[in-house]
Amino acid sequence: MLFAIFFLLDNRYYRGSLTIIIMAFILLSVFNIFSGDFRFDTYDNILIVLALILFVFALLIFISRNSVLSYIESLNGFNKKYLAGAFIFLFLLVIACAHGKFTASYVKSNHIYSGTKIIGKTDTLVSNDSVYFIGKSDNYIFFFNQKSDNVNVYPTNSIEKIIYKSKTR
Repeated sequence: MLFAIFFLLDNRYYRGSLTIIIMAFILLSVFNIFSGDFRFDTYDNILIVLALILFVFALLIFISRNSVLSYIESLNGFNKKYLAGAFIFLFLLVIACAHGKFTASYVKSNHIYSGTKIIGKTDTLVSNDSVYFIGKSDNYIFFFNQKSDNVNVYPTNSIEKIIYKSKTR
């Protein structure tokens, strides 16, 4: 339906502005996929969905390039900079989320920090093949339990020492 409305627009400026809005929506959808708002069983499914989304993105650019260029030319200098900044921000957001998603998957699947020891005030946690260290923030340490498929979070104020062991990438 949206594409029917899209092709019925005769004014190049309307078609150009609608194309830009759809492209921004597509980038936000890609961000949502990478940030984990949608669950996929395998990375093959993610790649298929992303390929389809990026194909639609490229198709929109190809079909509407003249309308988009006419619309952008009609904008004043400040609005052009604002539009460019918004799209650069969206692209960087997508790239950062993709990097985080694939790095986290690599750490999880290859047990990069296997053997890492967390020495606490009352007990010691050791990263192994079924419960392994996946990272830390200023206030928390994260372990993934593969058997129960959940993340255990421990506050850093109860930790006395961390001994990192890392496999080479």
